[in-house]
Amino acid sequence: MNAQVQRLIVLQELDAMLDDLGHEGAVEEGTLGLTVQGLRKTRKRRESIAKEVDEKLLARYVQVRRRHKRAVAELRDNTCLGCFTRRPTASWVDRGGLQTCERCGRILFRREEPAPPLPEPRGTSPSDAKGSSRRRRVPKTRPPGGA
Repeated sequence: MNAQVQRLIVLQELDAMLDDLGHEGAVEEGTLGLTVQGLRKTRKRRESIAKEVDEKLLARYVQVRRRHKRAVAELRDNTCLGCFTRRPTASWVDRGGLQTCERCGRILFRREEPAPPLPEPRGTSPSDAKGSSRRRRVPKTRPPGGA
């Protein structure tokens, strides 16, 4: 995930917090655990992060945010976690980590996760190389009609 997407995610969280808090006039000091002065600091922080985001990307973020509260969504297993639409594998082209969902228009990102370790192929363990000295058990069969 690139730095621009990380900034957009922080911006999205600050926007969601500001939406929940409402306007300065609607917030009673201490009621929501944030003073009016804290609200102003949050708005200033939001503005400073917005200045660090590329203008075109910020414009796209604002446009998508008009329709969806969350404008940035994770892409996991080729599925947009904003609208839960599965994307074809061939449609993902990694150009700086930025893509948009064809259905909802959200800005998508993939988390950078370490790949899980690959299991050892069968037949490569040291005991398989020597060959097994155990005899194979054959199930006993009952004679027909006998008890």
